[in-house]
Amino acid sequence: KQWYQRRVAITAGTTLHSTCLHYGKKYWDKINKKVPILRNTRCSVFDLDWPGKFPYCYDYLDQTNCSDVNKVGGNCLVNDYMSSVSKYVVCGSEFKLTNKPVNLCDDNLEDKCTSLPQPGLADDCVVHKHRLCDGVSDCVDGSDETLDICQYTTLGYLKCRRGFNTDKNMPIPVAWLLDNQRDCLNGEDEKETIEL
Repeated sequence: KQWYQRRVAITAGTTLHSTCLHYGKKYWDKINKKVPILRNTRCSVFDLDWPGKFPYCYDYLDQTNCSDVNKVGGNCLVNDYMSSVSKYVVCGSEFKLTNKPVNLCDDNLEDKCTSLPQPGLADDCVVHKHRLCDGVSDCVDGSDETLDICQYTTLGYLKCRRGFNTDKNMPIPVAWLLDNQRDCLNGEDEKETIEL
């Protein structure tokens, strides 16, 4: 079955132990071998002398409900349950590209990223949507804080915890209100009763 057809209860902070298809066996050996998902396999990256890194589970289910807060990339709904998602699967990371594209968040929130050119540098600055306009420069030139959408925010009206920047309540760009994308963990940015 597809990973999203399995209704696995994943809730943040639990020690839920489930099973999944082993990535190595499925990808290289074409064998469907079920393995348990344990606390030490959640949000971990494995590299057993193979080129690149790969997940424990073929469907990346091991990259949710992280037991180590240092590995959390953000939070989102996974199979209708709020869950943490590993930093290794955010913004189309190289690690995630070892397999066919898989959406972990119900709304594909882990891949809502912006690529900003960096003058004088070979690589662009890739920043998750929720790290834009947050008062912290993630790009060398600070361009993630000077975008047009950063000029108009909900400061003074609405502050919330963003799904992928959850340290504190903060305003969001007005452009994110009522856009059918849940940017506040509590979904307040999509409520029709917001008054600005």
